[in-house]
Amino acid sequence: MFTYLLFGSSQIPAAFADIPSLKDFYVDGNKFTGEIPPDLCTPVMNADFFQDQFVNVVDNPAAGLTPENVCDKIACPVNTFSLEGMFPCKPCPDHQTMPYLGGEEYCLHKDTTEILKTFYSLTNGQHWNINNWFHENVDFCQFSGLECNVEGHIVSIQLSDFGLSGTIPPDLGMLEHLTTLDLSDNEITGPLPSDLRFAAELQTLDITGNQIRGPVPPLLCKLPGLDGNGDTGEFTCHFLACPPGTASPIGRELPDGSIKCMPCHNGANIMGLKDCKQYHPPVYAHSTWEQNIAAERTFGIILLSVTSIVIVIGVLIFVLKKLKRRTQTRGHVQVSQNDTNSVI
Repeated sequence: MFTYLLFGSSQIPAAFADIPSLKDFYVDGNKFTGEIPPDLCTPVMNADFFQDQFVNVVDNPAAGLTPENVCDKIACPVNTFSLEGMFPCKPCPDHQTMPYLGGEEYCLHKDTTEILKTFYSLTNGQHWNINNWFHENVDFCQFSGLECNVEGHIVSIQLSDFGLSGTIPPDLGMLEHLTTLDLSDNEITGPLPSDLRFAAELQTLDITGNQIRGPVPPLLCKLPGLDGNGDTGEFTCHFLACPPGTASPIGRELPDGSIKCMPCHNGANIMGLKDCKQYHPPVYAHSTWEQNIAAERTFGIILLSVTSIVIVIGVLIFVLKKLKRRTQTRGHVQVSQNDTNSVI
């Protein structure tokens, strides 16, 4: 029996080893941490992927698999990686790390300068509004929007409305001393990396007002103190960003309940919207939040009505043209027959 299992961010439950029919178990490319339960690492596990010569790995040391690394058939261990995320695995290069099982293709940077270079590149830094990043003789602690502590570790990145576009690299989560990350009101796309949870001291995260897709990664929402999570005993992703299809004036909710995320009725898969019109084109100047929602709904009705009318008119024009063409064709046939009869 073939069993293929995919999971989110967590550790692999040892109970899977109790499934007698489980012969194929692949977890590479996910966000599992910890170790693979030893009872899952049997000689026959994933044997079809590695061909018959790997079935008895204990008796086949030439294959490179040993009792010590037989779990690599399921996924590469932490701080290693490979093209497929499983055997053969190799360690991460110096100053890099892989906090997950089954790391594929590359490891994450731990060196601050390399992290900033990756961030700068993926967010199109050369097109930012104003910045001095990577100018000659400029230390990264003097970069625009950055703040360091006395030890020279980055504690704050504030680049709100800076003209950022592109995606957020997972490497940012490797900034261990980061307490504030404000990337709001830019044109950032893609998902929000769950890897930011490794920045254990992070207290403020603002990615609202962008075009970031999907929900907030659940494990980020469990970080105590992040954007007020847990301060009142409640943990919710709404404190980090409004879920897709909703919006609020600040792009998220407040723990005291004074600001809530309200539906947009446009089906957008964008988190952290500050206004429904941020994703939907119409602009309603000098209107309140409630008026914007009402106007959004009205615009949708009008747009639907106009679209329906245009479709009906188009169908009528098509039918009339077809009838006219058919009439002309019949007339031509009749004339031809009359001409033939007259010749005869």
